[in-house]
Amino acid sequence: MRCTFSFVLLGLMYYFFVTMPSKRKAKARGRPPAEPQLDSDDTDHDSVVSAIGKKKVKDVAELSREEQLQMVERLEEHPIFYNKKMTSYKDTAKKERMWTEKAAEMGKPVSVLKVWYTSLRSRFSRLKKKSGDGNAEMMERDEWIIRHFDFLRRHIHEVQKKITVSVSMQSYRLVALVLFWQK
Repeated sequence: MRCTFSFVLLGLMYYFFVTMPSKRKAKARGRPPAEPQLDSDDTDHDSVVSAIGKKKVKDVAELSREEQLQMVERLEEHPIFYNKKMTSYKDTAKKERMWTEKAAEMGKPVSVLKVWYTSLRSRFSRLKKKSGDGNAEMMERDEWIIRHFDFLRRHIHEVQKKITVSVSMQSYRLVALVLFWQK
């Protein structure tokens, strides 16, 4: 009798916790925002992007070779941008001021310079891994990046991927209740 009751209870709990959608699950998942109605005369890209809730398009970083070399020299002179061991590395106001000064000097928006730096830094990091293979063919641009961003080599460290195992709360509760009723 007790064993039958456990199986019936187990079946009901499975139905309630796993198959039946609950309000709590809907809240936890979060509902997608309602799509706004866009008029055909609404041509401002930023307003459309923010209204829909998708990511904003990044600025394209187009710098001439001379400007790129100026930026590389500037970055090399100021390790505050890449050396995490420096105490001033976390001084975002100082770094922002330096970005603004360089952008004004070059006549470019700050966002263009930052996008250029972050994209080339990421590219250098990927190329550094790739060049370790020894048999990888590199394009001229890749060789230029490796040559000019070599000062970053000792400051870029590969982060080990973490493996996470997830057990849903529902499964845990279900097992706990079954074990409780079997006592």
